[in-house]
Amino acid sequence: MVYCLVVVQTQKLNQSLIKKLVSKIQTLQQSLDIKDTYNASMIHELRNPLNAVLGAIGLLKYSRSLSKEDHETLNIASMSGEILITLINNALDGAKIEANKLELDCHKCDIVETLTKTASLFQWKAREKKINISLKIGKQIPALVEIDEARITQILVNIIGNAVKFTPDSGEVKVRAQFQAADEQMSSTKTA
Repeated sequence: MVYCLVVVQTQKLNQSLIKKLVSKIQTLQQSLDIKDTYNASMIHELRNPLNAVLGAIGLLKYSRSLSKEDHETLNIASMSGEILITLINNALDGAKIEANKLELDCHKCDIVETLTKTASLFQWKAREKKINISLKIGKQIPALVEIDEARITQILVNIIGNAVKFTPDSGEVKVRAQFQAADEQMSSTKTA
């Protein structure tokens, strides 16, 4: 009979541990929900002042007293702000990513313009480091390409930004784009 007593006590102990584990999981889930709500709220709060900054930049662009260089700087600030808005919107998509429900927003866009605008965002930083950024676009690239422009821009910002950041002063960053048919084998090269 001692054996039965041990089994009953073990079952009670297991049930107690399971209840504690379930309670801990529920507490963790509540904490995650609070964190997610806070993050979503904070991201929305970031968007409002950024839109105000972009509005002010837009108004400054109409000033006739600014030099050409000042207008270029405003254009870079405006494009950077637009990218920040896109990143904020992407952060709001975090729940979709976690749930594996993120959908691409593909539409036809001018990939050459996207590449040019994105590379130009880093000209000021490149000038500081005396780095030359060159952009070479292959002749076979179609005028319009169906892509998720926001995601491509985000990827390009990361790649070009890191290239400028980690290239030694007086170095060079080469941005190259070429057309590659879907059935061709993917390849990439990296040069320092």
